[in-house]
Amino acid sequence: MALVTCHISYTKLAYDAPNCPKCGTLGPKLRKTKKLILYLRLFGFVVIVALLGYIWFVLIPKIKLHGLFNKGGQIQQVSIKLLSV
Repeated sequence: MALVTCHISYTKLAYDAPNCPKCGTLGPKLRKTKKLILYLRLFGFVVIVALLGYIWFVLIPKIKLHGLFNKGGQIQQVSIKLLSV
């Protein structure tokens, strides 16, 4: 196992150690794992916000433009016309 130095107390600890025995900070492996989880959550949040923005600013105006809603806000029955070649 590789030994690394704690970035706070400068003691040697194993790379796989969960925390430093002297100061209690997280070991390097757990720090990387927590950082990865944080980045994945942030990426998921950005994707959700982007999808909601797309729905709100692109899809809803298109639906309203094509008249799929009646005056009461109810969805009308839409007939789909198939193009024949």
